[in-house]
Amino acid sequence: EAAASLIQQARNAGAHALILRDITLDGAAMMAFTRALASEGLKPRILQSHARASLDATRNADDLLRDALGPKKLKELRRQRNRLSEHGEVIFTIATTPSEIKRDLGIFLALEASGWKARRGTALAQHEGDAAFVRRAVYDAAARGNCEIVTLHAGETPVASAIVLRHLDR
Repeated sequence: EAAASLIQQARNAGAHALILRDITLDGAAMMAFTRALASEGLKPRILQSHARASLDATRNADDLLRDALGPKKLKELRRQRNRLSEHGEVIFTIATTPSEIKRDLGIFLALEASGWKARRGTALAQHEGDAAFVRRAVYDAAARGNCEIVTLHAGETPVASAIVLRHLDR
């Protein structure tokens, strides 16, 4: 097994510990290391961990929103939507085709570069290498059906945009 071999090679090189950063605790790699250590009567020691934000895409969207935000916040969001509608019809568009993705990625990058990220110098469009990476990643994921760009419009004006990555059917 690869994990057992890696542990042995580390020992052979004189290592007394193997530090694995950014490994998913419930993933296949961690399970392989845990099994390899258990075969020697050892257990992994977790020095630091954190939970990443995630969304349970198997639940009903309305239930998720109600549970996550509560009635007071939902009322405030409805009020804000009503105010936004004073500037035109409030609609969401979802880009899925290559031409839509190309168009809406431009909108996403422009919106991001018009706000606080631009003022901090961290907007993707401010760094050509970052922008090129995101373009390639988004185009590639979209070609496989794993990416969409959702844009909120008030009339003809885009006011918010998000890149949505999908995994399997979620």
